[in-house]
Amino acid sequence: MGYSPPVNLLAASVFDSKYMGGDGVERHTSFNRTYVFNLLGGKEWGERTNRILNGGSTGTDHDLSLFYLPGEVSYTD
Repeated sequence: MGYSPPVNLLAASVFDSKYMGGDGVERHTSFNRTYVFNLLGGKEWGERTNRILNGGSTGTDHDLSLFYLPGEVSYTD
């Protein structure tokens, strides 16, 4: 097995999330954080295997037929 260098990724986003209500007043949304920084790093050790490390998964399957049911949409903030 050859040398496997570390892998790094740095990403940055700058944004301004606003909306204009029906009264004509511009307001910030709940997603307005003005900036985001992400740093990701990794390294491969040893021999390749079929093991997978999966983080952030809920472990539940989604029933896609429920997304297409007619009905009212309500938003909470």
